[in-house]
Amino acid sequence: STLVPYTTLFRALAVSSSGKILTTGSYKNNLKDGKWHEYNSQGYTAVEGAYRNGKKVGEWGYYGKMWEVLNKYNFDTHTLIYHKGVKADSTTYYKVIRGKDTINTIMDRPPIYLSGDEIMLRNLMYNLHYPPKALAAKAYGKVVIAFTIDEHGHTRDYKIVQKMGYGLDEEALKVVSSIPEDWVPGILDGKAVPVVVQLPVNFKVQ
Repeated sequence: STLVPYTTLFRALAVSSSGKILTTGSYKNNLKDGKWHEYNSQGYTAVEGAYRNGKKVGEWGYYGKMWEVLNKYNFDTHTLIYHKGVKADSTTYYKVIRGKDTINTIMDRPPIYLSGDEIMLRNLMYNLHYPPKALAAKAYGKVVIAFTIDEHGHTRDYKIVQKMGYGLDEEALKVVSSIPEDWVPGILDGKAVPVVVQLPVNFKVQ
C-alpha cells in the first residue's frame, strides 16, 4: 500500500477590532503556503507575495497608496529589485557601527523596511495597549526605542532611549521588538553594515 502524507490546507483571515481586513492567506500543514496579502488602512493591497513551506519565495511587491510601488524584493536571490527612494535618504545622518566604534554618516542607502511605514505603524497600532496605571494618571507622550539592524537585516539590542514611565516604556519596547523582521540592511561604501535606528511610539489619551 502507498502512504499518503496528511495534508491540511485552509485559508487565513486576520481582521482588526474595527472589522478591517488586515491579512489574507493560506496554510498547508500548519505552515504559510501560497499567495498572501497585507492591506493598508484604505483597504488597498500593501504587500503581496508567496510562501512555500512557511518561507517567502519569489518576488514580493510592496505598495503605498493607490498601488504606488515602494519596494520589490526577490526572496529566492535575496535581491532588492526596486526601491522608491526619498530625499531624506541622501540627507539624513545614521549611526553606523564600525567594529567597536559608532559613526554618524550619510549612507549610500539606509535600511529599508520592505512593507513600508504604514504597515509598520499599523502593526504598532493594533498591538499597542495603554497600561492601566498610565490611563489612571492620564499620562501621554512619546517613548523612543532604539535598536540595531545588522548587516543581514536582522534586529537586535532593543533599548529605551526616551522614557515616560507609568508602564509606557515597557509597552513600547514590547511592541517595537515584536514588529516582524522585514528589513533590508543599510549600505555604506558599497557594503551592508549594522545601523542603529530609533523608532518613536506615541501614546495619547482619548
